[in-house]
Amino acid sequence: MSSATDLEYEARLAREQSIFADQIEVHELPQIFHYWSNRYLRPWMEEYGFSNPDQFFACYLQKAAERTGSGPARFVSVGCGNCDTEVRVAGLMRQAGMRDFVIECLDINEAMLERGRQLAIEAGVANEILPIRADFNQWQPARHYAAVMANQSLHHVVELESLFDAVKGALLPNGLFLLSDMIGRNGHQCWPEALRGIWGYWHQLPAGHRYNLQLKRQEDWYESWDCSHEGFEGIRAQDILPLLIERFEFELFLPFGAIIDAFVGRAFGHHLDAASDDDRAWVDRIHLRDEEAIQSGEWTPTHLVAALTVGEPPQRLWSRGLSPQTCIRRPERDEGIGLPSLAQLKDFFSRCGGTDEGYLEAHYARLRATSELVGGGGGHARRILDVGGHWLHQAAFHAHADTQITSIDGPGTFGLPEVREAACRMGIRLLLEPELEQGQALQQLADDSIDLILFTEIIEHLTFNPVELWKELYRVLAPGGRIVITTPNYYALEGSAWHIGRFLRWRGAGITIEEILGKRTFGHHWKEYSMAELAGYFRYLSSDFRIRRARWLAAVDHGRLLPRKARLARTVQRWIPWVRPGLFLEIELPEKRSGIVLEPGW
Repeated sequence: MSSATDLEYEARLAREQSIFADQIEVHELPQIFHYWSNRYLRPWMEEYGFSNPDQFFACYLQKAAERTGSGPARFVSVGCGNCDTEVRVAGLMRQAGMRDFVIECLDINEAMLERGRQLAIEAGVANEILPIRADFNQWQPARHYAAVMANQSLHHVVELESLFDAVKGALLPNGLFLLSDMIGRNGHQCWPEALRGIWGYWHQLPAGHRYNLQLKRQEDWYESWDCSHEGFEGIRAQDILPLLIERFEFELFLPFGAIIDAFVGRAFGHHLDAASDDDRAWVDRIHLRDEEAIQSGEWTPTHLVAALTVGEPPQRLWSRGLSPQTCIRRPERDEGIGLPSLAQLKDFFSRCGGTDEGYLEAHYARLRATSELVGGGGGHARRILDVGGHWLHQAAFHAHADTQITSIDGPGTFGLPEVREAACRMGIRLLLEPELEQGQALQQLADDSIDLILFTEIIEHLTFNPVELWKELYRVLAPGGRIVITTPNYYALEGSAWHIGRFLRWRGAGITIEEILGKRTFGHHWKEYSMAELAGYFRYLSSDFRIRRARWLAAVDHGRLLPRKARLARTVQRWIPWVRPGLFLEIELPEKRSGIVLEPGW
């Protein structure tokens, strides 16, 4: 390492030792965690002859001693901390009748090793526990071992390659590398798809349950933060599994858990009552979704218990049929996240319980064109408010990475289980608002908490004094934020403005009476705008609004027209933009000065 790298490493090392110096019980967990682990993890483990990680280590250390046949068995535990696991494991092995063995306990922290010595004396296993101060990043074994164990320590290792090579060289023939550890994203951050999975359940929790007890802060959106900034916590967690696959063979592979950690872990798990039927049922729901997604490859596990060999193992035990290779998250998942196809959207909503497929098919081209314009107009908007979210079709184009989407609409759609399931799977927060013109549900949002407001195909439905709604939208929109409006064009080639027959028969604009009474529609549709009128709408609302972009959208489903008419419509729309079927208007709010001073009235 260079001198600069050496200095950084030494600084991190000092922080790491400081963090753990006073932690007497490193593995303390909420009771709800123990409910979850006993109900779900324990049966998986018992399938292979142990009930918990301690029993796993005790069982497989004994197997390693028998297989290597090396006389007095010698084991080493890298990153042992307080040696509490090793002391318990030694006690279990002695209870099973094993006497002649030693577990060397390696750790960099002398304070923790001293606690380990005392624990071993108190437990009566002082002869079997040998604390040794060493840095596992630079460990060079002086002897061979029947087994090497690592309990929740590998995710603290910087030099994984060096350590794994040392382990490989230290094992006796037929020896075992045993580990229980975390294999998720570096710094214990969430991968984007798992973060959305957490958000899907997060907003179903009471506000008080979203208080982080470790960091002493409210998290209205669960925050995925990088733990590796301090010390070595999770420094290279995501590299552990790929490097193990390169160097070892898996005799036992038991992966588990992705989003469940957020709800049963130390930060938030203490809010849940393990004695409550409702809280247990809540955890059951999340676990089942977690396991479904891991099994399907939608997201990857963050924990594993494993026994590895240097050569071909006598057997391969893969829990629930999950192989090590399929549990690696491939980096290409983050490359070029494209817009979903119509088939992909149909499949997704079908898995959620269904959607209005006719509406989705008819409007897919417009939904896609809008998303392309939004994405190309102002960079990545992390906080989005989708007004009039309906079936969440438009929101689905933005539900990726770390985008926080809140959607507001009435019970007509947001009360439907299939819409609520789609929101859960996309990590969208739903606000139920029976009277959208009032926007009272928006009071749950903080001032300046939104970067982008999507107002797609909704303004034409709001004709009953939506001034109060606009006041709330202005309040939550951050300075520098944008509003995107799409709405049908009154002067569209196929619009009512060109229906001379209707004009001569004294029939008005907008949809017909037959359509109102005979078709399923998305509420009222009494108003259609020209581009000039739509721009004037926002000038009238507030002088703070600035028009950023105006476009006529050609995206339309011509499937209802005869081929000849469809070709003609496309040609005319290509050359005459203002007869295209849709309007796209992008408004920005550079700063808040005048506000919305209109008062609602008739």
